[in-house]
Amino acid sequence: PEDVSLCEQALDRFIDGLIAADGDQDAIAARVQEVADSLNERNARCGGALIDPWRGERLRDFISGGSELAGLYLENAPVFEQKMW
Repeated sequence: PEDVSLCEQALDRFIDGLIAADGDQDAIAARVQEVADSLNERNARCGGALIDPWRGERLRDFISGGSELAGLYLENAPVFEQKMW
């Protein structure tokens, strides 16, 4: 439960960061990297069992959608090649 809560907090920080980025593509890209790193770390601590493939796809859609709404399109973004979920 704590790991799920920490993932939720990371996603909340991601959304807050997108709002604060105010369209700055470098800032948006940094927030995407941060949330991916945070989720990777949390998933690794759980032996890869926290984020299954179905949830991983939903997370990717959430992160991509948020970044696109903020002004940055992530088609084939390297950050998703580094994901561990």
